[in-house]
Amino acid sequence: EKALEQAGGEQLRRDKWRAQLIWMFGFLVFLLGNIGDFVSLGLTRQSVVTLVGSWALVVNTMTAKVLVGEDVIKLDVASIVLIIIGIVITVLASSQEQDEWDLPRLVAQYKVPRVVIMLVVLAGVIFFCLATMAMDLLQRRRAAKAKGMNEIPKPRKVIKFTYCFAAAMVGCYSVLFGKAVSGLLLPTLFEGDNKFTDAFAVIIVVVFVLSLPSQLGLINASLSVNDALYHIPNYYVWWNAGSIITGAVFFDEMATFGLQSWILFPLGVVVLFLGVGLVNVSMRQKADMESDRLLESRRMQMWDGGEGPDGLARQSRFERWYTAEHQMHRTAPIKIRQLRSGQQPPPLSAGWGPSSATLHRAEAPPVAYSIGGVRALGGAG
Repeated sequence: EKALEQAGGEQLRRDKWRAQLIWMFGFLVFLLGNIGDFVSLGLTRQSVVTLVGSWALVVNTMTAKVLVGEDVIKLDVASIVLIIIGIVITVLASSQEQDEWDLPRLVAQYKVPRVVIMLVVLAGVIFFCLATMAMDLLQRRRAAKAKGMNEIPKPRKVIKFTYCFAAAMVGCYSVLFGKAVSGLLLPTLFEGDNKFTDAFAVIIVVVFVLSLPSQLGLINASLSVNDALYHIPNYYVWWNAGSIITGAVFFDEMATFGLQSWILFPLGVVVLFLGVGLVNVSMRQKADMESDRLLESRRMQMWDGGEGPDGLARQSRFERWYTAEHQMHRTAPIKIRQLRSGQQPPPLSAGWGPSSATLHRAEAPPVAYSIGGVRALGGAG
């Protein structure tokens, strides 16, 4: 027994180190990707960089198959094709050369009335969202305390959207000021031409540095109240739309657009957003498939309990319950599923219990599954 315990402890330690190494590798890839985004902001248009960032959804679909064994369905293939086509069209529409933005020009641009109005409105929207979220959280905490609840209830649907929207708007600030910092930093580092000669440059850097952890914090907050199936497409759409608008207002990115660019760029954005939408539909369909699989497994586990004088009647009742649940998982809205998720199946027989259930649970190994690239481990029941 001691030998088994020692072997088990060594295995746990190896698994822990393996998980830490995988996490460190993933964080390194994440860091390199964000550094690449930062550099690219100084080399090309802001709107193009953010739209090309949707390529992450394509990579997520492809790596999920390899890393966690997630199934790739037809909707995944369609979304990948649409996202790639959308990226290609938007890049072709924005093939004009990038303008040089030195510090005097940046400082002057921040004083342009339309830019001032845009920044004030964007900041006002963000602070309004934060205030709304804070007041709602306070109300939910008070309600939970008054009812003696240990857990704070989830917010209303409009508040859930506010979390996602606030994260996207702060992301617009990150991209806008990140492009300015990148445009100043690259010549300073690689051309020996110091661009940080004005005190206003410090303000630009400070706003950019503060926006990064704020954006990540709000993304995590949104994921804490929203399903990933809701957060991912909505965040991408609002973040991309906001980045296109702020880039057009501040950097005049569409001032040189000709007729061809005005046709191709909106077309590429629409195709890209359709691809992002299909990612959401695909993730929901996979969640439904997983629900059906678990429901079928539960049915098979309980099927052999129909013994006794009224076993046939109990089996019939169980079959009716199973059919209703199966149809609900395929057709009912998600909110109805959540309301009915606590419904228990009728017992098959008076003697059904640990003997039958334990037999099946012991034979059925844990099943690994993932939704949107997030890995989970669950028993067959």
